[in-house]
Amino acid sequence: HIITSSKMRGNGWCLLLLLAAAGAAGEADVIQPNLDDGDMQTLTQLLHWSLEHQDLDELHAKAESIRSRGAAGGDQDLLPRGEEGGPRIVVVDPEVERQRIMARAKELHTAMDSFLPDLLAQMRDALAIATDAARDVEARIEALHDLQELVEDLDNAQDIMKDGGLRVVVSLLEDGDDGVRAAAAWVLGTAAQNNEAVQAHLAAEGAPARLIHLLVAPRANATEEQAKALFALSAICRDSPAGSAALLRHGGLPALALALGQPSPRVVRKALTLLTDLARAAEEADDKDAPGGLGAALADALAANGTAVCGAIAIQLDAGVAAADADTVEKALDAAEAFSASAGGACARVARGALEGLAAQARGRRPGKVADAVAAAASTGDADGEAALWVQIAEAAEALLAAAGDT
Repeated sequence: HIITSSKMRGNGWCLLLLLAAAGAAGEADVIQPNLDDGDMQTLTQLLHWSLEHQDLDELHAKAESIRSRGAAGGDQDLLPRGEEGGPRIVVVDPEVERQRIMARAKELHTAMDSFLPDLLAQMRDALAIATDAARDVEARIEALHDLQELVEDLDNAQDIMKDGGLRVVVSLLEDGDDGVRAAAAWVLGTAAQNNEAVQAHLAAEGAPARLIHLLVAPRANATEEQAKALFALSAICRDSPAGSAALLRHGGLPALALALGQPSPRVVRKALTLLTDLARAAEEADDKDAPGGLGAALADALAANGTAVCGAIAIQLDAGVAAADADTVEKALDAAEAFSASAGGACARVARGALEGLAAQARGRRPGKVADAVAAAASTGDADGEAALWVQIAEAAEALLAAAGDT
């Protein structure tokens, strides 16, 4: 079982506070509370524990004594007395004090480290099991799931990257078992999320090319690994020009067009979202007009595959309208809009029929499942719910057609 770093760090700091209190108490007896779940998970509980181990009557008596002497002008009696009877002034060497504090801090950190697990060792152990062909497949997949939980922490992800572990995980994308491949993609996607260093590392290690292969390889029952591959590709490319350029360079656009033809709505929606992110990132890139930049890479990819991509988006628009699937339709509209902006309205023109049909049904001008859904919602008093959603979708479709000059 994995002990998460956040929990252990929280308990570790509580322990440090107790150790510091013990050092300050000198000869006083300190009873250390249990640090297991449910005892001292918050500093508030630590405060309560501290109060329970104080003699409150004695503290109250001391406070009253200080107040009474202060009121009587006896403040000086509260200070330590020097040899001549006056207040004793202690001069502290700043360098000596600094060294004392640093030594104490090192001592406390050492104490805390002794209570924390070696997370890098845990990740190495999990990876050793995952790559051991002699182990049964279930154990290897479980080890990758353990690793995936650990790399949710950004520091852990960078530690295993520096240790060479992510390079090994990339190699597992070519494993002979589909469950291992899917679990490996999940690890990579989790490690890359909001982690620029890991994104760049995985792009350099060729992860996008191998993940793309998982999308296009003709395998039966490949939905899970395709979904995990799209998750990983999205994480590597999000806000990462290097990751996005690597995806486009290795045939990512035609691969995503093929993914739109998969029977799984889950895979289709993930592919549509990634297409939208790619097009918008290229449009917003600082170097979009520079040779070799992300914008130029997308323009080259669209020149070779634009019709296929936009055609696949149009098919998903039609399919979403036919099933009255608002989620798929919205994602397909977003992709069509993003690629129309990058390709001068080409996607809107290719998808013209689907866009017009969508708007006509949502407006009640043409029969179909969308028209039925809008009418049913209106008849039940849900005009501000599903009916309003389809009207908003229709407005987006009409705006896209108008921008492309096809109304």
